[in-house]
Amino acid sequence: MGATQDNEARRSVEIELGGKKYTVRELELDDIGEIENMIRSRNARLYRDISGDLDPELREQGVMKLLKSVVTEEEYSAEMTSGDCIMYAAYLMMRHNPGVTREAMPRIVSRKNLHVVKTAMQSAEGDEGNDEDKSPRVVEPEENSLAGKSVPPSPDTTPDGLTQTQES
Repeated sequence: MGATQDNEARRSVEIELGGKKYTVRELELDDIGEIENMIRSRNARLYRDISGDLDPELREQGVMKLLKSVVTEEEYSAEMTSGDCIMYAAYLMMRHNPGVTREAMPRIVSRKNLHVVKTAMQSAEGDEGNDEDKSPRVVEPEENSLAGKSVPPSPDTTPDGLTQTQES
């Protein structure tokens, strides 16, 4: 993982999955590059699979072109709706937690709790929903300045595992 930003300055959301607490952090620029590489690799693999009748040299030229291509914002957004991209992004956003590996992600994130993870991912990226009462508790950088050890004051955990604070 390349650190392009100071970890203390990253937005994060606390969630609970399967009785364990996790912090979901916003993506860094390096993380977005990793997702784009995954998209390019998958596109190249699919091209290789469907172009089996082409001359092998032409097929490999097409693969190389795809591997070097720019992933557009539209393509990135569309790909981020696929299960494997969502799971990979969730891994990148949660990999700083103990026990979180790519191999462990299918055991951590399931269909039952996917909505919790996706909501936390959106909130960590600053794309919070309009209904603030149901959005996860976002730990702003100022609150999270003690190397990720701070706990928000008076948190309430909702049944779906999201940590919220009561507004006064």
